Amino acid sequence: TAPKNDLVSGLNLFVDCFQNWINEVSKEISSLPAEFQSTAKRQQGHWKNARDRMHRSIHRIDTDADLLTAYQRANEAMHLQRQWAFPGEPERQSLTWRPFQLAFQLLVLASLVDRDDDDRETMDLLWFPTGGGKTEAYLALMACVFFHRRLSRKEAGVGVSVIMRYTLR
Repeated sequence: TAPKNDLVSGLNLFVDCFQNWINEVSKEISSLPAEFQSTAKRQQGHWKNARDRMHRSIHRIDTDADLLTAYQRANEAMHLQRQWAFPGEPERQSLTWRPFQLAFQLLVLASLVDRDDDDRETMDLLWFPTGGGKTEAYLALMACVFFHRRLSRKEAGVGVSVIMRYTLR
């Protein structure tokens, strides 16, 4: 529910912190043994690509009114879910994204809502131990896609937006 400028500023601050981490870790690459330097530099390229993708999503939130509304409504829906899941436990009802959850959302958001995005064909893997919050991260993205399709396409936005397949033990 934050005003757009506050939301965008906060999201950019988050990505700036990631950039600071990239800067710090990058300083160590030259001190690695020679056989590891090319791998480290390749990884550095992946980090910068992730940073750029997150910035693209933030830019979309900033410039696409429908996406801003969809993002805010998706977060409201996730907050409501927390309240319903933990009645009588106010300390657990607040929606607080873990850094990996927010990073994943920003990493893929632009490619989910823009068919022409450069990373539309990229498959991103979200790996985290059981109970760490993977489901919340991608459910928020799904909610954002649902809202965005209806807001941006009106009646043409109805229908199947996501197909999920759960592997059961």
